[in-house]
Order: sequence, then structure tokens, then C-alpha cells
Amino acid sequence: MKEFESDIFFSFDTKDNLFDIKQRLSGKLYVSNSKGLYIEYISIPITLTNLNIKPFIIYGQTFDGKRFTANQCYITDKNIDFSKDSLLIQKEKVFISTLFFGEWLDNIDNIKINKGRVRFSYLEHWLGLFKVDDNYIEEGRKDFSVDLEQFDSNLNIKIDNNIILKTSRSWRQNVEFNKKLIFDVKQYLLYEFLNSISLQKYNQLNFKLQNFFRIILPKKDIFIEEQYITILDKEVEIYSSNKYYTPEKSEVFSGDFLYIYNDNTINDILINWFKLQSVYGRIFDLLASTLDEKPFMYLEHSFLNIAQWYEGFCRIKYPTSDERISKFKSKIENIVSQVSEREDKKFIEEITQFSYETPLNKQLKKLLNDFNLKDILSINSKKLDSLIYYISQHRNKLTHPAKDNDINFQQLISLKELLKYYTFIILIKTLKLNEDTHKVQQIKKNIKHYYAQFIESKIKDDT
Repeated sequence: MKEFESDIFFSFDTKDNLFDIKQRLSGKLYVSNSKGLYIEYISIPITLTNLNIKPFIIYGQTFDGKRFTANQCYITDKNIDFSKDSLLIQKEKVFISTLFFGEWLDNIDNIKINKGRVRFSYLEHWLGLFKVDDNYIEEGRKDFSVDLEQFDSNLNIKIDNNIILKTSRSWRQNVEFNKKLIFDVKQYLLYEFLNSISLQKYNQLNFKLQNFFRIILPKKDIFIEEQYITILDKEVEIYSSNKYYTPEKSEVFSGDFLYIYNDNTINDILINWFKLQSVYGRIFDLLASTLDEKPFMYLEHSFLNIAQWYEGFCRIKYPTSDERISKFKSKIENIVSQVSEREDKKFIEEITQFSYETPLNKQLKKLLNDFNLKDILSINSKKLDSLIYYISQHRNKLTHPAKDNDINFQQLISLKELLKYYTFIILIKTLKLNEDTHKVQQIKKNIKHYYAQFIESKIKDDT
């Protein structure tokens, strides 16, 4: 996100004090990738007496006239000094969760957004890099041309009855030190809402699209680099504090993407993505974080995360029929009716609450067959059953840990990686992405590699 600092004056919880010289405060606003969003100022100790209990709002304005609303503010640092006249003063640092730069907003949770504009990390790379006519390097030539139409795309997708997603761009040119031309083009995804939506709905929409980019560009940190919302024809820029933010790096190539932007296919792919979000709900919300493993994560936790994701995914993809649930519950009720003790009845109902669901190993077998995993590995059904058995066995051991650890960690690593790369195959097939790419072939090679490692560790374990 853009970094800056600005001299400001501001007030707590109400903007009325901004117009009273005796009431308003002055300080400095900081927007930093490494340190977050915060305001520094000097005050007497009583300034925030009533504001330390819960997050609060700050209304302010930069010295050059830019309004802002700082939401969910809190204090962590207080440094007490003595001034020359011995009056006790404090240096305050107020941290900000979300900064709305450009307007004073009342009742933030209920604001109505008419449009949105957002740029995610590597969006320009995904859309394709522009080219400049290089004839300008000829000796004595002072002019060159840039075809701005090359930045245009045909993205125009109706996500639902209210939301239309498009692309937009901005560009600027500047001559630095009278000799270096700076030409900057930024691409954005543009939301148009037929009926205005709430801030919560807008954030959910951004979250789903951010997950899309996290999935199609693995191994890269995907953040919102810039975002703007339009409220009553007024555009407001939003900054969110995120201590995990890392600026975009340029070392990325088209081959790093599971899918590179294509005018002919993008509409169908994004429609498929939002349909999946609608069908699977939170299961797909958790998918990107499940695949994006952090270095501090225990191997056991990592394996359980992805195994439990498969459980949730399979239960939605292959739901138990109402008829089967009804028959199962009828049998349980029959058993309960023959038990006299109330506590025993309750115990039986609790331990059998979800027993009608198909076990993970049977669900996995159906899933892996449907997506032709054994074809990727060139194995028969018996070997596939063996693979599924070991996945389920490790899942059960980790779900019900014993005092003595008998986990084969080499197997666990191989099985975890197999499930992770297979998840990408599920996505590629479900979203109907092109499978004839270097990236997809590399994923299939990884599946074969980790299956071979699993077989090797299994043989050693058996001997």
C-alpha cells in the first residue's frame, strides 16, 4: 500500500471539536507498510481517560485540507515527560485499524457503497505487461507512442443480480531530473452495485477475490495494494493496518500463475469461482489459508488442516441423503426409547449425532476416483485404497493423540504434500482451467514425486 505521513489536526469520537481551536488536537498521521497506521501527538494525561476501555473513532483533517476518519483506534504506548514549566505531558501513539481517507463518515457499519475499486498484488502481471514502442531510442528521436488500448480488457461479469465486476486503469507520466521518463500504469478491478451495499458486504466481496488470487498465484503474498469506495459520489480511499503486509515484488512470471488473464475465458472462470463460494461457503473461505502454509506451523497441524478441509469439502460435495438420515435417526430413537435413564438417553444422542455421515476413507475414494487421481499416478484401485487408508490412519492418530508418538513423519510429509497438490488439481478441473500448461504439469510431477516418497517410506516402515 502507499506510504505517507502528514501533519493533521483531529478530535476523538466527534467531528464537532474540529471547528473549535481550543478543543481540537494536532499531531502527525503515519501510513507505513512496516509499522502500520497510527497518529502521534503530545497531550496532557487526561486526554484519553475515557477512551482506553474500548476502540474509538478519530475524525481529522490534514493541513492541506484532506478529511479522514480513523476507525477502531486503540492505544498501546504512553511516554511521560516533564516540560520546562514542570507540567506533566504525554507522548501518545494511537494505532488505527482502518483509515477512511477523504471524508468524515458517521455510523461506519451502515454506510452505503455505490462503487468500489481495488488493486491486488500482481494484478498488472496477471492482466499482462504493457509494451512501449521502442523506436524512441533512435538517435535524435524525442517522441514515442504508447497504445493505451493495450491496457483495456473485456472483463464485464455479472456476479449476481446486484454486482458487476469490470476492470479500469489509471496512468501518469513524469520526467525525472529532465532526463528520465517515468510512465506508470495501474490496473484495478471495478465493482458496480446496482443497489448500494454495506461495508461488511464489500469486505466479504474483496475477501473472496483476494482468495482467488491467492489460489491462482501460489507462493506469493497477495494483499490489497489500493482500494477506493464511492459513497454518495464521493470517493474515499481505504487503508487497512496489516502487520503481515509485504510490498509486491517484481520477480513473477506468467508461468507462476495457475491461470493468466484471458478475455475469452475469464468470465466463465470467475462465475465458476463465485458459484463455488456460494455452494461451499466457509470451506472455500478457508482454502487459501490451508494451502498457504506458514513456516512456523507444525507438520501435524498442517496435515490436519488439509485433511479436515477434505472432510468438509466431501460432506458438501457428497451430502448424505435425507432418506438415509431419516432411517438412521429412526433407529437411534428406537434405541433411546428402550433406555430408562435420562442421562443415558442424552449420552446416546450425543455420541450418535453425526454418525450417519459417510467415513472419510469412503468419501476420499469417491473424490479421488471422480478426479482421476490414480490416472495421474498410474496406479490401480488397490493401491489407491492403500493410499486412502494411510491418509485416514494418520488423520485418526492426530485427531486422537496418544502419549507415545508413533507417527511416521516421512509418510506424513509425503501425504500432506500429496493432498496439497491434489487440491490444486481439484481447483483446476472444477474451475475448468487449461490443464495443458507448464504450471499444471509441474503440479502433476509433484504429485508423482511425493507418492514415490510415500511408497519408499511405507516399504521401510513395513520392513
